Amino acid sequence: MGVAATSINADVRKGFWLRSRNWDLIFITLSVVLVTVPYLAYLALLNVETLMAPLANLMETDVDSISRNLVNAVVALLVGGPHMYATWSRTALDTDSVRNILA
Repeated sequence: MGVAATSINADVRKGFWLRSRNWDLIFITLSVVLVTVPYLAYLALLNVETLMAPLANLMETDVDSISRNLVNAVVALLVGGPHMYATWSRTALDTDSVRNILA
């Protein structure tokens, strides 16, 4: 394994990154930070009893359920929405795909 690791030349190492080492590491780091945001939002909503309790009573459930479902809906809207829209648009704009669906 040591021989293989030392035989990798600089071009291969440079091609390992998507754009550059710094660019990729910034996005990896930001992803790690962003992954905590939904959980922290859930915890924050649990602590806002004055806002969430009337809504929970109106829907005949508890604050935990309302908080969890609200965070899930926001994540689905922000992450899933653009992904589904892009997938649907690509399929709809692909003339071969449209012909196969309509045939």
